[in-house]
Amino acid sequence: MNKLICSDIGISTPWLSVIVPMYNAQAYLDQTILSILSQTFQDYELLLVDDGSTDGTADICARYAARDRRIRYLKKTNGGSYQTRLYGAQRAQGTYVMFCDADDYYASSRAFSIIYKKLQSHPCDAMQFGYSKKYNHLRKAQRTVRADIHLDRDAFMKQEYPKLLCSFWDEANLKVIVFNKVYHHCLLNNLPPANQAERLFWGDDQVMNMYLLETCRSFSFIPDTLYVYRQGSGGTNRFSLRTLQDINIIKHYQLSFIEKHPEYPRSTLENILFSELAGWTFCYICQGIGHLPDEQLKSLIAEAMELPSYRAAREHYLNRSNEKWDAVNLLRQANPDAYLEAAKKAADKKEDLKSSIISLAKNIYRNI
Repeated sequence: MNKLICSDIGISTPWLSVIVPMYNAQAYLDQTILSILSQTFQDYELLLVDDGSTDGTADICARYAARDRRIRYLKKTNGGSYQTRLYGAQRAQGTYVMFCDADDYYASSRAFSIIYKKLQSHPCDAMQFGYSKKYNHLRKAQRTVRADIHLDRDAFMKQEYPKLLCSFWDEANLKVIVFNKVYHHCLLNNLPPANQAERLFWGDDQVMNMYLLETCRSFSFIPDTLYVYRQGSGGTNRFSLRTLQDINIIKHYQLSFIEKHPEYPRSTLENILFSELAGWTFCYICQGIGHLPDEQLKSLIAEAMELPSYRAAREHYLNRSNEKWDAVNLLRQANPDAYLEAAKKAADKKEDLKSSIISLAKNIYRNI
């Protein structure tokens, strides 16, 4: 039987805290908040955490906070979604905590009730539920399990947690996202303080889960589709100048967590995450050709090659001369001119770019 290692934090506290980080979210925020206020389960608090919005977000939040005592409106200086989630987590009072993005919503008014009943019948430190991806009027369910699965710490750390240490793990049901999970409050103690966290604009879900779930002693998967993720509405879909820096940060966190867990096959995990770094970087530069002038792209490449994770990847591949993959060879050379020339050839020929993506997948699978 799964055991919950953490006791409730207080009799008077709400059972659930729902944290909604937001930045200029006025377009969808009403639907998000109403999907929470319409829940049949009422023992929750709602933290609306405003990351320095400049549109009508503050007015919407203030209006709802004035009419419902369970709502707390918090405003902070802009620092990105990672810092904003951490800021909300530091102030959450519920026995359990969930994160909801400001452009998403809960699929049913019974979502919280289902979560409560599942956790009452099988107490655990964290639980993952199903969700739907929504694009315009189309919705598609994303389920990782067909029936409830309950894991103790040994099974969770062996089968699921390694998924967070590289982006692919063959046996894992675990998703790296945070919005389809509920966490016991004690797991929040693993998180760094918001004022000490880096600005991270991509991959912050994965980093948060590395922290949150590292001490998880019991985990459940349920197939119920309780959340709707709206695709194409957030800023993460735009071309970003920070992507290579974010890749560096994610890989830095993964490498540091691998160091802390000698029970995992380090060589296998390093091979996977360095293959990802090589492939993602090449695909990003190919994409950047349509957005940035050559000199700026070459500058981005040169700067990336000096970042710690890129230096570690280059050293990794310099010791493996039998690795002939084009993306790896470019990483070894660290020559912005050669890198850009190869990316232009791939971008000009869609089949070459497709081939590069297939090569990325093959290199990852080969290392498992």
